Amino acid sequence: LTIQKLRYVDLDYRLDIRPEILDCQIPKLTLQPLVENAIYHGLKPKRGTGTLTVCGYPDADLIRIEVTDDGVGMDAHTVRHLRHRSPARQGMDSFGISSVHARLQLHFGETAGIHIESVKQAGENLCSGASKQAGTNEQISSAEQAGASELTGTTVTVTIPAIKAHEWDQGKEADA
Repeated sequence: LTIQKLRYVDLDYRLDIRPEILDCQIPKLTLQPLVENAIYHGLKPKRGTGTLTVCGYPDADLIRIEVTDDGVGMDAHTVRHLRHRSPARQGMDSFGISSVHARLQLHFGETAGIHIESVKQAGENLCSGASKQAGTNEQISSAEQAGASELTGTTVTVTIPAIKAHEWDQGKEADA
């Protein structure tokens, strides 16, 4: 994010990772494409300064990491389009989200994956932490609400099992 801040001067960012999950592991290249998508598709087209927030918090035996931008948002059609595309059918414009989702489900099963909430020109979309409902199997959905407020943006939530570093290393050794 520091490098992106140098590239995009109108970028502010905030990291809010709960201490309880700092020793949990996530697969490589899980957050990077989501952060890049938030900057390129959400914040870059926005006029003025945009904010990217990365929040991480425990949720029972899972961890959730939210990448939130206050950019231009996506309409419901775009979110539905992302929902029904597999990585094999993606163009380069939306490969990152579907690829990350597919890898998480392949590695951890159906409880893992990505959930998208996006609001374009209306609604509210802030890092919600513990206010998220636990246990949903919904992969991608739209939270577009006409007339709610003037905030726009997108939140992509990654859900994976809470695996501590020593457990992660033991699992890798067993795979070898």
